[in-house]
Amino acid sequence: MKYYKAKEWQENLYTVKQNYIDIVKNELYTIKEFERLCNNTKYIKKNLFDTVIISNKKTHFFFGARFEDKEVI
Repeated sequence: MKYYKAKEWQENLYTVKQNYIDIVKNELYTIKEFERLCNNTKYIKKNLFDTVIISNKKTHFFFGARFEDKEVI
């Protein structure tokens, strides 16, 4: 599945609904989540994200954010 992966941590981005949002480094967004994020926040720049393809089975949620599973050896 195609995801957008945040390159760096960004805090307190002002949204259209007068809320603040934090973006965590290596957080994954689906295409629809990313479009919604870009529409609601004028400070999001697409160059701050990488496009990656990761299986749904190799992701997990941690405190409401989606991340890629890391292999433990």
